Amino acid sequence: MTAAFALDPLLAADSVELASWPLCLVRLMDEARFPWLILVPARPGLREIHDLPAPDRGILIEEIARAGRLMQAAFAAEKINTAALGNQVCRSCMSMSSPASPLMPLGRNRSGPPPARVAR
Repeated sequence: MTAAFALDPLLAADSVELASWPLCLVRLMDEARFPWLILVPARPGLREIHDLPAPDRGILIEEIARAGRLMQAAFAAEKINTAALGNQVCRSCMSMSSPASPLMPLGRNRSGPPPARVAR
């Protein structure tokens, strides 16, 4: 029997789910200073993008493009940064934010400035 997908506890604590697309959970980081989406492929045991079967990798690229277009339209961003996360969570995730984000180069390694939480 194959293990079920489980969201990493750090991502669950630091973000809220916006949508569930064919491959990815779309999550918004709890960070008030700037918009920051996380796309989490909802497949069990996934650690790296290359662990996805080829058809799922194609879906991932299309979902990244979809999220980028949505962010660009919603926030009038000139540029969207897309990067793989993995320094704090044990699975592959895609992070998308604007270049103005002070955490984008650092990822979620928590060595940057503390997040400005959104009241839930």
